[in-house]
Amino acid sequence: EHPIDGRGSIAPGEWLYRPPRHRALRIGEAVVTSNTNTQDLVAHFERKTQAILLRYGPGPRVHYHAGLVDEPPSQNAPKHVLRGQLVNAQERILSLAAGLWDASSTLRGDVLDVGCGLGGGAIFWAQKFGARVTAVTCVPSHVDWVARFAERGGVASRVQTLLCDASEVPGENCFDAAVAVETACYLARKQWFQRVASLLRPGGYLFIVDCFLVQSEYAEPFRSEERRVGKECRSRW
Repeated sequence: EHPIDGRGSIAPGEWLYRPPRHRALRIGEAVVTSNTNTQDLVAHFERKTQAILLRYGPGPRVHYHAGLVDEPPSQNAPKHVLRGQLVNAQERILSLAAGLWDASSTLRGDVLDVGCGLGGGAIFWAQKFGARVTAVTCVPSHVDWVARFAERGGVASRVQTLLCDASEVPGENCFDAAVAVETACYLARKQWFQRVASLLRPGGYLFIVDCFLVQSEYAEPFRSEERRVGKECRSRW
């Protein structure tokens, strides 16, 4: 099925949506951690795009980051219920962050969304707070999806996609805030922080939501649980 509107099998060309409102820049090689290069990251998310759309769609706000729940969902719940709970949990973490960041004041201007994925966060900031968002991704196919979802969400005039490395976003003093939701962990942070400092206007804000493993003894238990959950999700979805 088509992950967006439930149609049956379609020709590959029907997946393409190419609005004029995006800029493309060279993809560099040095924005992620030392053991992952940009090409590997791009290939990883290009492979995962359809699965992400099927699991987290139908949009227009499609997220694939962590969420907040009070109780785990029922193991016997149908897929559409689980999907709804998942999206609600993901947006709950954005709402919590927005409250902590005083987003009604800090995210009303020009906002840089770093590592925007399929644009869920960018559309959220535009819809909820009137932000003018530049949504940055290094995954070429995601540029079209972000624009498509922004149009569906009624914020095409407020969300512009930009294909480039997070550390190579052009400009100086052009954003009031930058947001990175579960993307800072992929970046060479010193280089990225320097670029963000140049991009932000005086008094601008950098907001980060992320998970960092700081005690090495938890690394293997964490990875083991992540593999277990991933295997279970794949079997159920």
